[in-house]
Amino acid sequence: MKIYTPKEIKEVEKIDIISFCEAKGIEVIRTGHKYYRLAEHDSLVINTHSNYFVWNSQQVGGNVINFVQAYFDCNFYKAMEILSAETFSTTNVEKQLKENFVYTINTVEDTSKIERYLSKRGISTYLTSLFIGLGLISQDDKGNVVFNWIKDQELVGYTLNSVYKYKDQKTGKRKYYKKIGANSELDYGFNFTFGNKNKADDLYIFESEIDLLSYLTLFPKKVKNATFLSMNGLKKQTVLSFITDYFTVNYDVYKNIYLCVDNDEGGLNFIDTMKNNFEKQLLGMDKFLKFQVDLPLKEKNDLKKDWNDIVVLIN
Repeated sequence: MKIYTPKEIKEVEKIDIISFCEAKGIEVIRTGHKYYRLAEHDSLVINTHSNYFVWNSQQVGGNVINFVQAYFDCNFYKAMEILSAETFSTTNVEKQLKENFVYTINTVEDTSKIERYLSKRGISTYLTSLFIGLGLISQDDKGNVVFNWIKDQELVGYTLNSVYKYKDQKTGKRKYYKKIGANSELDYGFNFTFGNKNKADDLYIFESEIDLLSYLTLFPKKVKNATFLSMNGLKKQTVLSFITDYFTVNYDVYKNIYLCVDNDEGGLNFIDTMKNNFEKQLLGMDKFLKFQVDLPLKEKNDLKKDWNDIVVLIN
C-alpha cells in the first residue's frame, strides 16, 4: 500500500470537484451562483467557492478526497489512487466568471515543430496546414501547439499542448502536458465548421483536439456541412451550450449529434448521461434531441481506445 506524504495529499486536495465529476462522466446540475448538485443524488450539494461538498441524506461532507470516498464507497487510499491516476483541473470554475480572457501566448511564425509533432501523432498534413492557415492552430515560443478557440470571429480561449512528453510526478507515466488558458470562455472549446456554422447539419463531439483531428484524418468525407467540437474532457454543459446557441439562431437542432468520445469507462458513462438525461425536449425548445455514438473500436483486453490510437495504428 502506497504511503502518501502530507505534500501529496495537499496537492490532491486542490483538485476541483466539478472538474473531477466532468472528467469521470458524473453528471452535475447547477442550482445557484456557487452551488451544484449531482443528478443521481440530488441531496449531494457541491460549493464551488470552498470546493467542498455536503451529502445531506448520508450525513457526510468534506473535500475532494472525502467526495471520492463517499461517491465510490471506498477508503482513503483508494480515493487517493483514483485522484492520482490522472491529471485533473485545479481551477475554480467560479473564478473564470469574474475575469476577462487575455491571450498571453507569444506565437511565432515558424510552425515546423508543431507540424512535425502533429505528423508524428498521425494527423493529416493537409489538415495541419489548413488549420494553421486559418489561425486555429499556432506555435508558441516554446514550440508547443496552441489550439485557438474562436467564437463569432473572436478569440475567446485556447488549449495548449506540449510537443514533448514529460514524466507525471503522480503516476510516473510519460504524457503530454496540456492546459486550458486562464479565463477561457466558459462551456466552450476548440471547434471548426466545414460550411456555414449556423447551418451545419451535424455536430461531432470529442474529448480532445488531437482526437478531433485524428477523426478528420480518418474520415475526411464526413466534413461536409458539419461542426467538430472538442470538450477538453467530458463536459455535458459544453455540448448543451453549443446546441442552445445553434437553436437560438435556427430555432432547430442539429440533424445528427455524434458522441465520438474515448472507448473507456468515462466515455461510456458520459454517453449514458447524455442519452438518459438529455434525449428529450429541452427547456425552451420545441425540438427533441437524439444522440448517436461513434466509438473507436478496441480489442477485448484494451482498457481504453481513443481516435488518436486508431490513426497512429493505421499509419
